[in-house]
Amino acid sequence: MTTTGISEAIRAAMLASPYVGEVATIAVDETEATVAVRFSVCNVREVFAMPPLMAELRSSIRRAHPTAKQIFLEPDFTERRAEPLSTEAIVIRGWD
Repeated sequence: MTTTGISEAIRAAMLASPYVGEVATIAVDETEATVAVRFSVCNVREVFAMPPLMAELRSSIRRAHPTAKQIFLEPDFTERRAEPLSTEAIVIRGWD
């Protein structure tokens, strides 16, 4: 399988989870043994849900790419703002 094919299989596996909002980056080394994925986390309400989620995502990646030996996951917990912040909400006090 080509690196592009591997990346697309991993992306599809990650996005199948309701807890993955977006896959930002997928890196596969030249030996195809190491995989690194940056992704956004959504629908997780407590920190105790993360270890099982990470294990589930690693298993999904292993099913999509069985020759992966090392899998590194970098979750992003920051949520996008639904509405832009108006500059009128920022108040700068004067010296006088």
